[in-house]
Amino acid sequence: MERIDLDAARKAVCAWLDEHQYGTLAQMAEALKWRYPAYPDEMAVVLRGMMAAELRRRTRPESGSTGGSVPVNGEVAPLRGAAGGMSPWGNAVTRLHHFQGEHPEVQFSSPVMGRYGQYTALVPPGSIPGESREITVTNPDLCGLMDELGDLFGSPGVGRN
Repeated sequence: MERIDLDAARKAVCAWLDEHQYGTLAQMAEALKWRYPAYPDEMAVVLRGMMAAELRRRTRPESGSTGGSVPVNGEVAPLRGAAGGMSPWGNAVTRLHHFQGEHPEVQFSSPVMGRYGQYTALVPPGSIPGESREITVTNPDLCGLMDELGDLFGSPGVGRN
């Protein structure tokens, strides 16, 4: 098998989950395996594992305990966290909406559906205290973009889990 960028695959799974909060394992694998035309079926298995791991990470109780489980039977029912659900800031779409409410002056654009691209935030001059320049923030996934905006603005509603 040729070298596969697993970090890029994990980011694609994360971005897919952000956009399809109640998506199933099968839907995600079908949507993303086309990125690996030489090994679509093998990568579907890998992508499912990545999705299950990401869901465990997102639904892990804040206390640090490893108890509890996350249903991963995507063939039958939508996936939902069993251990208290996601943190309100764990979902990049929720974080985006909150950020837009706090900073309506920032303009966003997203990649064309089904293609590679960058999420972009255009921050006008003066929006960040002490910064007089216009700032363009780009990232291939929405999680990363919201993390970068959290670093820039220091906003609790934008920050990481």
